Amino acid sequence: MSMIIGVLRRIQDIGIQGRHGDEARRIRSLNLIGAIGGVSVALYGLFYAVYDIAAYWPVVLANVLCSVGYFLPLLCNRGGRVNLAMWMLAAAAWSNMTSSTLLLGSATGIQFYLIAVAALAVIVTPAGNWWLAAIATVVSVALFEQTHFAFAVPLLTPLPDAINNAIFVGATAGTMLLVALIIGYYRKIVGDAEQDLQRANARSERLLHAILPAAIADRLKDTDAAEGAAIAEHYDDVTVLFADVVGFTAQAADADAGTVVARLNELFTAFDALAAKHGLEKIKTIGDAYMAAGGLPVPQADHAERSARLALDLMATAERLRGAHWPDLKLRIGLHTGPAVAGVIGRSKFAYDIWGDTVNTASRLQELAPSERILTSETTRQRLRDGFDFDGPFELLIRGKGALTSYWLLGEKTATDGAAQAEVRSPPP
Repeated sequence: MSMIIGVLRRIQDIGIQGRHGDEARRIRSLNLIGAIGGVSVALYGLFYAVYDIAAYWPVVLANVLCSVGYFLPLLCNRGGRVNLAMWMLAAAAWSNMTSSTLLLGSATGIQFYLIAVAALAVIVTPAGNWWLAAIATVVSVALFEQTHFAFAVPLLTPLPDAINNAIFVGATAGTMLLVALIIGYYRKIVGDAEQDLQRANARSERLLHAILPAAIADRLKDTDAAEGAAIAEHYDDVTVLFADVVGFTAQAADADAGTVVARLNELFTAFDALAAKHGLEKIKTIGDAYMAAGGLPVPQADHAERSARLALDLMATAERLRGAHWPDLKLRIGLHTGPAVAGVIGRSKFAYDIWGDTVNTASRLQELAPSERILTSETTRQRLRDGFDFDGPFELLIRGKGALTSYWLLGEKTATDGAAQAEVRSPPP
């Protein structure tokens, strides 16, 4: 049995190379129908030859020719002529049923196979070209009516009633079985297509949520948004975090490409997990810099605290990796709190981004932060002072803004908290 299944699989895959979807399904269907039809008709011809070849040689000859006609579609499929294969198979089936009924009479019931031919037309015609299936159905119905009524009297010597009845039972049962198999096969095709669509939708959902925040992804799936309506929101209060690998350009110059990518992937994958842990939104990576934000797209009352804890965890992660296999790994981080605008830009490659002075200030703070330090603005420090320890204040010159009071974030407050320094100092080198 396994050998037969293996042979059928090899037959159905003739000409399938490089074909996909509906075309691949059609080729497989044509190959199997042609092979099974060819063998079945050849066996019918053999039966008539053994029974009485002298009296029924026209039937034997017709079956041999039609058997060859059933196998020809396989050669057409091998040569990439799928539509030709379809019409050759239809011609072989119509010729087979018509000639057999004409020679042996409609009492054999062979004409009932034309009902199965009409059903098979749905399987082998191209998707969307239902008019081809309609033509095949009309031709099959017309031939059935012709053969059933006009060919009641056979051209050859009538077969004995016992043989006629046996052929009739086989023809009607075979027709019903074929129709049932065709319906089952078509239902399987539809079921597989639905499962493939569900899997594709699930993959698309995962990819979309990996690229965009969940709330934005859900909005983007809306028809108006997908067709070009802008997705943009103003937020009165967010905290933006920038983290940068100190001296990474020089480090990358001395390492091979695989090492560079592997290190950044390990680092930023860990950062992604920490951002998710603290409920913050990763915005993007820019080279060796990492950008995240709190308070958007879903507002959060404690976004500054979440961002501060993320910054401290990023430093701890860098320390762990530095002790493991990246001895030169050092971070500097900038934090600033304020208003911002966020939204989706682009249509061919979606990107969620944020803009505004808050973003620029956080970026400048990161650039000015000493190695292995977290530099925050006065605004962020005011939000965090009840729960975190700071060093400062320091006065920094920010490009485009002038003097800006800033602080080093040291960690969350301990049980004993010393008095804050009041004087304004210049930051140490």
